[in-house]
Amino acid sequence: MKKKVRAKLLQTLKSIWGINYVYDVISVSSMKVWMMDWEIDVVQDVIKELQPAKCLEWGTGGSTIFFTKRLPKGSRWVSVEHDRNWAIKIRRQTMFLRLLLLRGVVQIYHIQPNHTPWSDANGDGSYSDLKDYVDFPGKLGHFDFIFVDGRARKDCIKKACELVGDKGVVILHDAGRSYYHGPFDLYKYKVLLRDNSDDESGLWLASNGIDIKSLFFTKNDKRYSQYVVSP
Repeated sequence: MKKKVRAKLLQTLKSIWGINYVYDVISVSSMKVWMMDWEIDVVQDVIKELQPAKCLEWGTGGSTIFFTKRLPKGSRWVSVEHDRNWAIKIRRQTMFLRLLLLRGVVQIYHIQPNHTPWSDANGDGSYSDLKDYVDFPGKLGHFDFIFVDGRARKDCIKKACELVGDKGVVILHDAGRSYYHGPFDLYKYKVLLRDNSDDESGLWLASNGIDIKSLFFTKNDKRYSQYVVSP
């Protein structure tokens, strides 16, 4: 699509909606998802089971492009990114009309950090460093699916507990990092998955209304039983 045509369409939609955020719809892309194959399979299977209408992601990237192609039609994926240049790079992967006709809308928001360099000991960014980034999705209501894969993940997990719907699921990537584990007990149901190939790898799945084990860990469904570290 020519740049002038795309720009005109974006301007028209912004005028109709009366907002200043750019609504980008993610196109097919070969950008790498920095996850292990089994981790990707788990996320895809959760999306397939839930058929979420409204999703949230902290940390824009290859996952934004890859997983949104697996969403049901008419769904909405909100991605929050602290790095302006990275957000722009992801937006350049978009082809506005193509996925407007194929899948749901993807909204990429760049939220400037409140403070740099990061003040926490782990180099992940503290809540005070990224307060606006963590809190921003609270303006958008509840979500059916939340993927935590950006900065200030411990604080995003806390916030996600407020934002996830009763039948929704939260997934944390790089769940092997013990300094993320503090807020885990906020959730009624949770499971930690690891393959022990990397100290930081793994996924943590949580919900307040769905028994996570009933999704994939029943007697007749042992796809991911080898990765279960904790119930």
